[in-house]
Amino acid sequence: MPRIAKRLDIQAPSYDKLRNKTEHEVRESLGAVERLDDLVKLAAEIVQHADVEIATHVDRRNQALASLYLYDLYEGSHLSQIAGVNKNGLRTILGTVVYGASARKTLPAWMADDDMVALAKEIKVRRITKEPGQQLLRASLVIEEAKARRKAALPVLRNTALKLVEEYGWKIKQVAAHTGLGGKLLSQQLKTARKERHS
Repeated sequence: MPRIAKRLDIQAPSYDKLRNKTEHEVRESLGAVERLDDLVKLAAEIVQHADVEIATHVDRRNQALASLYLYDLYEGSHLSQIAGVNKNGLRTILGTVVYGASARKTLPAWMADDDMVALAKEIKVRRITKEPGQQLLRASLVIEEAKARRKAALPVLRNTALKLVEEYGWKIKQVAAHTGLGGKLLSQQLKTARKERHS
């Protein structure tokens, strides 16, 4: 008989509503900007700020998830809802914590409780004892909102930068300096914009 895993006493947020609201707000704020140079700069700032927020909170979210799942044996599907990821995303995150990002491995689909705890101890997964559920929730909210802002701003950044280069004669270095983006990264974004235009 399969075990009945514990569930946290935390209501999973409506991430779809959060994402839609955030994306709408970003599109509205970008839509109000008339000058292309101002628009590309604002879009770049939104993307860069979102990247910083994601990078700042992703380890906290991942560690909280791993602690709750491997040590405290909470139900994976409920944890994934709280974190705003699907079950495959949960397994990928847990694999990253346990095996490292470069290993690109996921945890097995099923493990006995004792095996999970033993694995966590063997790999020295950090056990979080002070409100791990709240830490998971707070970090996940920040990450998902930042991802939504990034998702809304990135196409605007790409297309506006492309317009400045193709129609207004800006050099890639000039756009890079204006936005604070690296030239290589900007070139990749322009390449993506061109590909999307022809698809």
